[in-house]
Amino acid sequence: MVLSASSFNYWQRVFVVCPIIATNTDIILSKFAVEIPDEENVNVKGYVLADQVKCLDWWARDAKFLCYLPDTMVNQVSDIVEAIIWGD
Repeated sequence: MVLSASSFNYWQRVFVVCPIIATNTDIILSKFAVEIPDEENVNVKGYVLADQVKCLDWWARDAKFLCYLPDTMVNQVSDIVEAIIWGD
């Protein structure tokens, strides 16, 4: 899941992301794993790992846009990342 602004992504050729896993593992029991809702226009299934923020080179990875995630979910993940970085 991309967290960074599109202007940053474009000019820096990197994006700030949280990985998405689709497998059913113990990690989904973590309070930092946010389930992607099963909605009509969301074609990704799994969990966003909000505690594993990474900066990746989208240009080298030939990354492609898949779908938008609901604002409520994006806000939930952003809140977790913010709490990890800045504290409660």
